[in-house]
Amino acid sequence: MKKYLKIGISLLAVVVVVLSQTNITAFAVTSENNANNHSSEVSSDNNSEENIGEEEETVESVAEEAPLMAKSVTPFSAGFASFDGVDLNGVTNLSYTQGQIINIDKTVNINVNFGDSTSNGKKVTVQLAKELVFQTVPGLKKVGNTFVYDPSSLPSNLQGFVSNITYTPNPTSSSSWNGYGNAYSGSITYEFINSISATPLSFTTRIDRLYLTNNAGYNIDNAVIVTSEKNGAVIESETVETLTYASALTTDLWRGGNKEVYVDQTTGLRTVIGTLVSAPDGLSGGLVEYYEVTYAYAKELAYVSIEGTTIPNTSVDDTTLWSDASWNYVKIRFNNAKITGNLYLNFDVADTTNHVVGKVYTIKPSGNQTIKPYDNPTFERNKLASFSFTVAESFKNSIMLINWSQTISLQNTNSGNAVLGQIPLTNRQADPVTDQVLKLSFDDVYMGVNRIDLYTTTNTAASGAYNINGTTTDGRSFTIPDINTWAGRTGITLAQSDITPNPGEYIKTIVWTEKSITNNFSSYAGYLGYGGTARFYGVILDSAADGVTATSTLQSVSLESGEDIHATTKKGTLTHQYVDTATALGFSGAGTTLSMLSGETKTSTNTIQWNDTQGTFVSTMKGFNFYLREAEAFEFDISSFSATDTNGVVYSQANNNIVVSTLTDNTGKKVYKITIADYAFDFRKSPNFKVNVTTKKSAGNFTIQAKDIYFAEPMNAKIVLKNFASGLTTNDIYDISDLRDETQQMMSFGGSITNLAQADFSTATSANLDGGPWTTYDYVSGKTILDLNPDGTAKYKLSVANNSGQNVSGYKAIIPIPKAGQNAGSDFQQQAFEWDVLLNNPIDVSSTNYAYTVRYSTTYTNNFDDASWKTWNEITDKTTIKAVRIVTTDVIPDGGQDEITFTIDMDPATADVQAGGVNIYNALIYRSVLGAEGAAPSEPVAIRLKTGVIKGQVFNDTDRNGLLNGTETGRNGVVVTAYEAGTTTVLETKTTQTLNGVPGSYAFLGLDKNQNVDIVFTNPTNDDSIRFSAVTSGGSTPTASATHDKATTSNLTPSAVGFDSIDAGFITPITVTFNGNTGVSSIASTKKYPGEAVSPAPTATKVGHTFNGWFTASTGGSKVTFPYTVGAA
Repeated sequence: MKKYLKIGISLLAVVVVVLSQTNITAFAVTSENNANNHSSEVSSDNNSEENIGEEEETVESVAEEAPLMAKSVTPFSAGFASFDGVDLNGVTNLSYTQGQIINIDKTVNINVNFGDSTSNGKKVTVQLAKELVFQTVPGLKKVGNTFVYDPSSLPSNLQGFVSNITYTPNPTSSSSWNGYGNAYSGSITYEFINSISATPLSFTTRIDRLYLTNNAGYNIDNAVIVTSEKNGAVIESETVETLTYASALTTDLWRGGNKEVYVDQTTGLRTVIGTLVSAPDGLSGGLVEYYEVTYAYAKELAYVSIEGTTIPNTSVDDTTLWSDASWNYVKIRFNNAKITGNLYLNFDVADTTNHVVGKVYTIKPSGNQTIKPYDNPTFERNKLASFSFTVAESFKNSIMLINWSQTISLQNTNSGNAVLGQIPLTNRQADPVTDQVLKLSFDDVYMGVNRIDLYTTTNTAASGAYNINGTTTDGRSFTIPDINTWAGRTGITLAQSDITPNPGEYIKTIVWTEKSITNNFSSYAGYLGYGGTARFYGVILDSAADGVTATSTLQSVSLESGEDIHATTKKGTLTHQYVDTATALGFSGAGTTLSMLSGETKTSTNTIQWNDTQGTFVSTMKGFNFYLREAEAFEFDISSFSATDTNGVVYSQANNNIVVSTLTDNTGKKVYKITIADYAFDFRKSPNFKVNVTTKKSAGNFTIQAKDIYFAEPMNAKIVLKNFASGLTTNDIYDISDLRDETQQMMSFGGSITNLAQADFSTATSANLDGGPWTTYDYVSGKTILDLNPDGTAKYKLSVANNSGQNVSGYKAIIPIPKAGQNAGSDFQQQAFEWDVLLNNPIDVSSTNYAYTVRYSTTYTNNFDDASWKTWNEITDKTTIKAVRIVTTDVIPDGGQDEITFTIDMDPATADVQAGGVNIYNALIYRSVLGAEGAAPSEPVAIRLKTGVIKGQVFNDTDRNGLLNGTETGRNGVVVTAYEAGTTTVLETKTTQTLNGVPGSYAFLGLDKNQNVDIVFTNPTNDDSIRFSAVTSGGSTPTASATHDKATTSNLTPSAVGFDSIDAGFITPITVTFNGNTGVSSIASTKKYPGEAVSPAPTATKVGHTFNGWFTASTGGSKVTFPYTVGAA
């Protein structure tokens, strides 16, 4: 409703509550409990200067409640705009927790009623606050960080009604945001044609957590504002007055730990204080106005500086220093803070009096951390860790070995890829150690090691492993080439060695020398599946059983010490305990976010990805069930389903290696269950599955999260699933698994399917010429224009096709009948008509699929109910008809189609004068589909009047007189070309044929009468067997070329009057015979064309006679003189 109405709504709400205490509507949306205890450690990579695994962050779980959707009571009717299914009529206050809105699309639905089909300036604008972004906008496509208008992406029921869409981003350079800004946030304005009376619109939006940092809830004021207008005045305006993010989203520096410094090191003491991370975990990326923390540090230390890996657009103030009797202090403020990577504090030892081995210098937080979000109050948190420097002896070229224990699940499949343990070593010193010899001895009773990731240093130019050798469980020795690349440290196996492994032969020991092990380095992590850690893999042997323990050892010596690696007592113990169950499995599912239109089909791809893993790690599995849960609005093409496992094997119905069954869940939805007994999973890789999704034609606007439709589970019920990804925790709440219940997690996947409703109900207009293809006109390209000539036939077609998935109650169309120089209005044309069209016969609708009424008007009108509409018989002078109205009220069912065609004619009285003119025009179609109601232009057609005509006949001029006599025949197959006069520009080419029973005919019927032409005939032979007849008045007109290959009639003016007849004759040569009259002629005969001469005279001989010359007859003829000119016959 209008804003001034909203004030009244709020006041009336109070009255209603006080007087009756009724009419209170409560809204609730059910959501599963997303409580998820997650203990995890964050580290950017193995270059961290902190011991990975020493500290853990615990994020407390928060039970997800249903969103509170509080609305004031209002007596006004609803229906203009809604957000996430909540009507915005009245004052709208919405509240969501993390699991209800983070990474979840929210839909804005609009139903605008403009109230008429004539007003101008019809617009709808949706304005988002900076905390929200547009996800999908019909008619716009994302290009870079902005939107671009793309009419082809509009739902079909909106096409023709929308004239433009503009996107205006929210400001990104205001001082309060200091240069930060999010793409796709701002306002979208739709502009509509005048003739639309009502229309629906739908958008999807998403909250941007960049701006959500808060301690107890974040309020977004005027989160969404929807406005409609016409004639420059607002019709309706509704707002989400307050959208509350009701979960805490804070920033913490959480890492702590101890660093060693040498007794002779008094400057450059450097400790990592952690990374600004979010709490809850997994929602990093928040921006705050400032983040402030104070550290107290030992009196002996002098603060030097702070540095960070990545602090974009952030200024740091660390100039506030003070002391008391016990501590020194530094206050550090990060302004406009959005920090990634590690932060470090640098100190010097100012007082070295007690700088001795064992001395500990402490750095600890003083008070709480202070956080000031933009546009929200400052708050404090007590979530800071302490740090320390321990003074150690001077540098020793030696590493530290760690005793390490872990559990291994017997539920790992024996694929040879199970993770069996880590290789725990560390160098906590400030300098690298070099040339360290290491020996790893594996238990061979319960495990068979076949692969090692030797990440026992970092990827630096100085690193490298050499002198690699070992022994196998078969008692054989092996060597492996030196490793000088980071990639070479991955997947070391016996296949790379100088021996060929036997079946069942594993690595028993491996010895290698590290060139350099980085300072402040650890090769292990708190989670067995953590990326970049040194690990070994293999087979869990049959002897392993629940409760048994295996032991491996890691030894090290410095090469310079000369100590025997095999005899040294410096070692770490690796303890492996085998258990029958898997207590936890960390994973997240990455899915496709699909934006679809009703009736559209797209492919959804979903990937299984493993996060940091706690508990008893299951790294390899075999056998999976996949579940696809359908809804009323969409369906799966199960024949398109394919799943690729970590070995690259593709499973599908086509490959005959899956079992598909169907079931019904506890909500009545159809579920496909796909069982793949051989589907292999290895945590190092990310297998996926794909399936085609089709939204139904009748589907409305909706967004559904992938975590509610795609599920997977290992077929081994002992493997307990645990999803650490925020918002993706999904138990078997739909009761689809036989292996798990509603208290146990399934694998679920990110992403969503968003559908924008469209009704594929199309009405189209087109034209054709002489039975050719039906065409339309494009104003941009200028194509296609049909050329109508006096002998041609042009037809106009109105067609309809309903593929909307629903019934449509009829439609109406107005089609103009153009008259030269007149303008039917912007609804029908962009330029005045240029030639007269006649409708010589009433439009026949007797054979159509639906019942139509056809009326005619002698005026141009866009009013379907105008009084000027009359029957055919009511109009006396049919040449005055200027418009046709075609109406059906029949229900057109889904799949229904129809077409109406009629002939349009030129006016012979004006055709030659108007020749060259073009009529470009469209029909006006009124339809009401899916709430979009109004009249919209159809596709235009363009027809040009071409009355210029050149006709003629090519004939065999047997008597060589240049005239077509009654006994002479036409000649087919001769090429005739029309050129622009005096140029080589070809206008058209014809080949003579039999037309209307006359062979040798050709006809150029669509020439421009204002463009003179040359008509060129091409000799079909090249052996001089025929030539063109001479130019003859009333007969053959073209002049032959000197080589007789062509003949031309030049500078002709095409005309519909008289239809210029340009004929061409072909003649054959005359045979001249020399009869020797009982003598012998030197030439028996010769062929010559009329006008050619025979010279010199042939000779003739006869014994005993004298040759006296050539005569026209053997006796009494006239003597022939030479050169002799051949006549026509």
